[in-house]
Amino acid sequence: MEILRFLPFFAAALAAAIGGFFYLRNRSRLRRWQPVVGTIVSSQSMYSGGTTRHAPKVQFTTPDGRTITFVSQYGELNVPILGSGVSVLYDPSNPARAEIRHYLAIQHAPLVCLICAVVFSIG
Repeated sequence: MEILRFLPFFAAALAAAIGGFFYLRNRSRLRRWQPVVGTIVSSQSMYSGGTTRHAPKVQFTTPDGRTITFVSQYGELNVPILGSGVSVLYDPSNPARAEIRHYLAIQHAPLVCLICAVVFSIG
């Protein structure tokens, strides 16, 4: 039974580690990935948990002239507007690794998890 007393602290430490990992990964991408303007060319519908989300399919051109198309890992409830421009960040060493900048900029969510987990484990 003594072990159960420490379960909330273990859960908080695990949440802190996971939140910290995602925070650092996104922060690293924001620093070293290159910005470019892309265009939404279509969207893919994803059904999960009773909700349909629409992931934008984006196309952009690298400075050396290669055309890259990717589907965002993140979906929205609203269907993206085809032809609209979006700010994209891509990995210069592998341009197929790209994401809409707005989604990567939401790096504070894992940081909030990290802070809450630390506060919870102290209290």
